[in-house]
Amino acid sequence: ASFSRYGEIKNFVVSLIDFVDRFGSKTSSLEANLGEMDHSWNEARQLYLDQEYAASAQEMSKILNSLERLRDDALRLKDRALLWIYLIEWLTISSTFLTAGYLLWTLMIRRRLYRYAGTTKVATKRY
Repeated sequence: ASFSRYGEIKNFVVSLIDFVDRFGSKTSSLEANLGEMDHSWNEARQLYLDQEYAASAQEMSKILNSLERLRDDALRLKDRALLWIYLIEWLTISSTFLTAGYLLWTLMIRRRLYRYAGTTKVATKRY
C-alpha cells in the first residue's frame, strides 16, 4: 500500500511541478528533492524484495512523510506563482468596473454637459 501511495503522490507532485514550471517559477530544488526520494524509494523496494519487510515499511514511512512535505512546498510555490495572475485579473476587472461606472455617471448623473433643450423652435413658413 505504501508503494502505491508513493506513486500517487509522486505523480501529483510531478504534474504540479510541471504546471508551476510553465509559469517560470524556479523548481530545481523540488526536482532535486524528488530525485533523492526516488533513490530512497529504490532502496526501500530492494529491502522489500530482500524480504526485510519491517525495514522497508520504516523506510517507506520516512519517504512518504518527506513526499508530503514536498507536496506542500509545491502547492505553496503554485500559490505564489498564481498570485500574480490573480492580482492582474483583479486589477483588470476593477479598472473595467471603474471606467464603466465613470462613463455611466458622466452620461446619466452629471447632466450639465448634456443639458436638455427647454424649447425648440420649429421653422414655420407663412404663406
